[in-house]
Amino acid sequence: MSKLSRVRLHNFKGKQSEWAIAPKMLLVGPNGAGKSAVLQAVMVGILGYEPRLGRTPASVVQLASGREMSVEIETDAKFILHRTFKMSRGAVSTSVWVSPHQGEKNLADAHRRIAEEVGDFAVSFDLNAFLSLSDAKKRAFLFSLSPTRRSGWDKAHLKSRLIQAVRAPVSSLTLHAWIDKAFSLWSEGQDLQSNFDRMLIYLKKEFSLWSMRKKEGILAARRMLHARNQEPFVPSEATRTTQREIEEVIERIIRIREELAKDEARRASAEARGREIRGIRARLEEWQAASASAQQIETRIAELRARSFDRASSEEERREIERRAAALLAEIDQEERRLGDLKIALEIEEKGLTRAESIRGTCPVVEGIECPVDFTPVIVEGRERLSEQKKALAEIEMLQSARWRHYRELQESLGHLQARAQLLDEGEREAQKQIAAWEEMLRRGGRREEERSELEAVLARLETEEAADGGYADPGDLVLQKEGLERHLEELKRRLAEQEERRSLWIAYQQNQVEVKKADANVEALKQLIAALGPKGLQGEMMKEMLAPFSKIVNDLLRAIDPEKELLFRFQDLRGNEIFEMGWNRGERFIPFETLSTGERVLFSAALMTALILFREPRCRLLLVDNLESVDLHHRRRFVEALCTFVNEGHLDHFIAAGVEGIPPGDAARLGVKMIQMADSEKVSA
Repeated sequence: MSKLSRVRLHNFKGKQSEWAIAPKMLLVGPNGAGKSAVLQAVMVGILGYEPRLGRTPASVVQLASGREMSVEIETDAKFILHRTFKMSRGAVSTSVWVSPHQGEKNLADAHRRIAEEVGDFAVSFDLNAFLSLSDAKKRAFLFSLSPTRRSGWDKAHLKSRLIQAVRAPVSSLTLHAWIDKAFSLWSEGQDLQSNFDRMLIYLKKEFSLWSMRKKEGILAARRMLHARNQEPFVPSEATRTTQREIEEVIERIIRIREELAKDEARRASAEARGREIRGIRARLEEWQAASASAQQIETRIAELRARSFDRASSEEERREIERRAAALLAEIDQEERRLGDLKIALEIEEKGLTRAESIRGTCPVVEGIECPVDFTPVIVEGRERLSEQKKALAEIEMLQSARWRHYRELQESLGHLQARAQLLDEGEREAQKQIAAWEEMLRRGGRREEERSELEAVLARLETEEAADGGYADPGDLVLQKEGLERHLEELKRRLAEQEERRSLWIAYQQNQVEVKKADANVEALKQLIAALGPKGLQGEMMKEMLAPFSKIVNDLLRAIDPEKELLFRFQDLRGNEIFEMGWNRGERFIPFETLSTGERVLFSAALMTALILFREPRCRLLLVDNLESVDLHHRRRFVEALCTFVNEGHLDHFIAAGVEGIPPGDAARLGVKMIQMADSEKVSA
C-alpha cells in the first residue's frame, strides 16, 4: 500500500506551505489557522475536486487565492502528483503532472496513474455535522460513498429493475418515455451516485414543471368553464347557418357591384359620345362663322399692318441720354480721384500738426533734447490753412453729390426709354403673330368645305347611335341596396365572430382537458419514478444489499475497540413502515444512533468511516476528520484512540484530524500521533 509523505500548497486559501504527512496526524489551532485548508488540499490532490464543493474545476477555484492554484502530493515511494488550476478571462483550466513519468499523454492517463499509485477514493467528513445528520441524510451520505457497482448495479440492471418496479395503471408509454429520457443522462464515466443524482434532479425538475402545468391547466379549465356557462352554447349548425347567410349576402353585393359597373360603362360611353357631338357641332358653327367673317379678317390684317411701330425718335433720344451719362460718369470719376488726393493731403497735414503740438518744447529732429524755439505761430497758421482746405473739400463733395443725383436721373430716363422700346417690340411681335394666325385661317378656309362634309357625316352617325341607345338606369337605387346589404354583412360577421368565440372557448376547454390529462399522466409517472428511484425504492434496495457486507466490516472494526458494540441497520418500524435507522444491537433491543451516548456515537462514526474506506479498497486508505473540538476531551481521546487502533491494525494508512482543541501531548506521544500546533498565520513547513 502507498502512503503519503508530503503535501505542498500554492495559493490554496491564502496558503503557501508544505506539510509532512504522518500515519497518525492531528492539526490543532484556532479558526483561520489553515487546518481545513490542509484537509481540503489533500482531497483536491487525490480526487481533483472537493466533494462538498462540487466535482468541477470551477468549484475547486473557490479555494484559490490567486489566478493560479496548485496542490502537490508525494508518496513514500517517491511518486509525485501535481495538480494546477488556472483562471483566465472567466474560464478555468486544470492540468495534472505525475512523476516519475511513464508515457502519460493526457488527463485520462494521468488520472489512471494516480488511481494506481494512491487510489481515487478518500473519506473526509465533519464530525460535528455527521453527528447531527438525520437518518435520511446519513443514508444519502453512505449511499454516495458506497461501491454499489461491485454488487452488479450497472445501467442495464438498474433500468430493468426500475421497469419492474413501476408497473402500475399509469400509461406504460408515458412511463417508458420518461425512463428513456432519464437514462439518456447516464454517463459511463461517472459513478452510480452521480448518475443517480443527475437522473433524480432531472425527474424532480420535470415533476415540478408538469405539476405546475397541471395546476395551471385546472385553473384555466375552471375559468373557461365559468365563461362558457355565462353564454348560451352555440351549436355548430348555427355557425354554419350564419356562414351561409354571409356567403349569400356577399353574392348579392357582388351582383349589384357588377350591375353598377355595367351602368357606369354605358354612362361613360354615352357621355363621351355626347361630348364628341357637342365638339363637332361647335366646330361646324365656328367654321360657318369663320366663312362669314373672312372679309372682316382681311380688314383687320390690313389695320394691323398699317399700325406704326416706329422707334426712331425714341432711339435718338436714348443715344443722347447715354452720351450725356457717359460724359457725366467720366467727370465724376475724375473728381473722385481729386477728392481722394485732397483727403490724403489733409490727413498728412493733420498728423504733422498733431505731432508738432505734442512735442512742444523739445527738438523736432532729435528726441529728448529741449528746444527754445516757439513753433506756435507756425502751428496756428497751419490750423487755419487746414480749416480752409476742409471747407473747400466740403464744397467739392457737395458738387460731387449733385453730379451723382443727375447721373441717376439720366439712368432713370434711360430705363423709361428702354421699357417703351420693349413694349413696341412686343406689340409688333403680337401683331405679326395675329396676322399669321388670321392668314392661316384664310388658307384653311379653302379646305373647310371638304372637312365640313366629313364632320357632318360623323355627326349624323353619332346622333343615330344616340337615338338608338336605350340609356342606363339611375344608380341611386342600386347604391342604396348595396349599402344596406353591406351593413347587414357587417352584422352577420359580428354575429359569426361571437359564435366562433363561444365555439372556440368550448374547443379550447376540450383541448385543455386533454392537456390536463396529459399533465396528470406525466405527473403520476414522474411521481412513481422518483419514488422508485429514491431511498424507499431502488436506492434503498441497493443500500440493503450493500449494508450486509458493510455491517460485517463495521462490526469487525468495533470489536477491535469495544467488543460489546454491534452495528445494526433497521429498515422497518414496528408498524411495518419503510424506514432507515442505524444503531446498536443490544440483545433484543435496538438502540437508535440519536439516543446513543456521545462516546458511543463517536466510536460508531470512527468505525463507520473506516469501513467505508475498506469497502472501497483504495490504494491508499485515508480518513480526514474536521471539527474534532465538537466533542469533549474524553470522547475526543476515545475517537483518536479508535483511529490509532485502525492504523495500527492496518485498516487505515493515514488519518488526519483537525480541530480547535486536540488531546494532551502526553496522550499524543503515547498513541504515536504527530500533533501540530498551527498559528493564525501558518507559513512554515511542518
